[in-house]
Amino acid sequence: MVSCGLSALFAFIGPLVVAHSIRVWFQIAIYLTLWGLLETMITGRYPEQMESKDTEHSNISIWDTLQLVLPSLGISIAQGVVMTYVILDVGVTMGAPVRAMFNVAAGLAGLVIPLAVGRWGDKHVVRGLMFLVLLAVPGLVWPTLYTLIFVGLAMGFAQIGLGIILTVKRPNTSSSASAHALVDYGGAATGSTIWGVARQSLGIAPAYALLALPLLLCHFFFERLFRSKRWKAQV
Repeated sequence: MVSCGLSALFAFIGPLVVAHSIRVWFQIAIYLTLWGLLETMITGRYPEQMESKDTEHSNISIWDTLQLVLPSLGISIAQGVVMTYVILDVGVTMGAPVRAMFNVAAGLAGLVIPLAVGRWGDKHVVRGLMFLVLLAVPGLVWPTLYTLIFVGLAMGFAQIGLGIILTVKRPNTSSSASAHALVDYGGAATGSTIWGVARQSLGIAPAYALLALPLLLCHFFFERLFRSKRWKAQV
């Protein structure tokens, strides 16, 4: 939550600093990097990772884990596209609040999602998060300052919220963590590249409208995977 809050703050003030003096921003970046290195050296000793005693998860393959985290692929693609092109398409004035709201919502997700899962269960929460991102797509097609703020809130809340749920559900192994990172960051990078081509070929609004397609596909896969024994075994 602290990290997301600081990211939201710098998303607001960063463009303003750059607009006045790019050299000041570079100096701030150097100080923040040194601060991060110092903090890593001070707190670099982590407790040894406890081995999982759950033998049921010991034989889970990477493909099984990929199937588990597949529902997050659509949201990762949408987040990658938005974070890459939104300021380029709508400008700093309207684009900076999107990035800021993304981090604000991501911080809130760490507080709200566990409570929501405890009340309604993971299936209903994941459904709600996917539907939330689908609602954000029209805000990209017909952008205003208010719809773009909603886009940032929806993207941040959905991506971090879904990541919290799937991280808890996956087995505590290096292969599962690698598969989760592959889907999360790979989806964002691939989506940004593909949508860059679509943006040049089709135009800005149609390219953003196409984001509904991977979201709907991943929602379909989620409905199928939730009924599988693999997902239920890890509840």
